[in-house]
Amino acid sequence: TDEQKQELHLKNVLKTQGFLEAYNYSFYSPKDFELMKLPEDAEERKVVKILNPISEELSLMRTFLAPSMLMNAVRNIRRGNDVGREFEVANVYVPNDTAAGEQPEERKHVVLGIWGGKNDFFDMKGAVERLAEVFHLTFTYERAQKSYLHPGVSADVILDGKTVGYIGELDPGIAVSLGLDKKVYLGELDIAAVETEMNDAVVYMNL
Repeated sequence: TDEQKQELHLKNVLKTQGFLEAYNYSFYSPKDFELMKLPEDAEERKVVKILNPISEELSLMRTFLAPSMLMNAVRNIRRGNDVGREFEVANVYVPNDTAAGEQPEERKHVVLGIWGGKNDFFDMKGAVERLAEVFHLTFTYERAQKSYLHPGVSADVILDGKTVGYIGELDPGIAVSLGLDKKVYLGELDIAAVETEMNDAVVYMNL
């Protein structure tokens, strides 16, 4: 389908920038909210709970992909993979009115993780800008206020006045709690929010 072709194109653009594709479970633990320092009223805490989970560690459907990508980076760093780039394209699950029998909304996101070496915030921004260039999008950036990102090294990604994602360095306090000696950078885009604007066809202009 056109949607599948577009997703494949997005993945290939990231792969040409040195990113490897990751696959993670669609669920995570309530402890991840505490790890990411999410306030009690955060939108990410409005989750779909599994009625009969395999374990408490896999009892919530993901509302954002950053915790999974962060743990990918942690596992790699602890095993000696000191420099890395990964991405994941997957659905997040937004609860609807379950009393009325409504199924959760599934929204496609892409999350990026970069760590180690000489990588910095601008490498993450460059990866997002490359996606914007390929799909003929115009992003702007504003200072982000995310509990799990460095307050001075993070930004919201804006498209047509609407926040569609974020990029930034992992909050130093979280890095310390995980025993990380490498900086980790995270980025996430709501593909569902931008796909109507995405155009990967050839564009001709009169010069």
